[in-house]
Amino acid sequence: MLAINPRPASIKPELLQKYKTITPAAMGHHIESGIISSALKPARGGISFVGTAITVQCLGRDSAIVHKVIDLLQPGDVLVIDRGGDMRYACWGEMMTLAAHLRGCAGVILDGLATDIQFIRECPMPVFSKGFTPLTTQLSGSQGSINQPIQCGGVVVQPGDLVCADDNGVAILNPALAEKLYDLFAAEEEGDAQYRDQLNAGKLPSELSAIDALISAHATSH
Repeated sequence: MLAINPRPASIKPELLQKYKTITPAAMGHHIESGIISSALKPARGGISFVGTAITVQCLGRDSAIVHKVIDLLQPGDVLVIDRGGDMRYACWGEMMTLAAHLRGCAGVILDGLATDIQFIRECPMPVFSKGFTPLTTQLSGSQGSINQPIQCGGVVVQPGDLVCADDNGVAILNPALAEKLYDLFAAEEEGDAQYRDQLNAGKLPSELSAIDALISAHATSH
């Protein structure tokens, strides 16, 4: 079955700009739903991006749908690919990485295998995947979907969701929820900055977080 839907509305630039100051780790202090499995890793380090999710389901050895989705990409989009559990074939490699990069794609989140690791490591556009293989897909155009709800790394991803990623991993949120939670995440980032300054000033973690009082409350006396 084949389904190709129009691209979702892009997330407001001001919200994307705000989330450029938020790390997935700060988000992970407060949410669990929306954090992609750690089995998906970036091909190289030193990466960070935020963007609008464009979703693809690419099944088995037929990767024609991955070629087609390039037509819909706009600058700042993040391509999120559901492989339906396939861990044999690579549906993503050098040519699709180059094509997506040239369209201004911010990053690719692939719940499966890629190939051409040498090129992907050198490309400015980051790619997350579960690993690499020389065994690749073919083009038949008989199945797959674009911009329908998918599963990626244990998370349900809707087209148009906000994607926030760096070396530590990927967080995905509905834009309305991202707007609602922004102040909480920003406070976490500010708190980390203050905590860091206090550690550098000689404070101990147990002092800064009242750890002794927490332990005493649960300690068993002998």
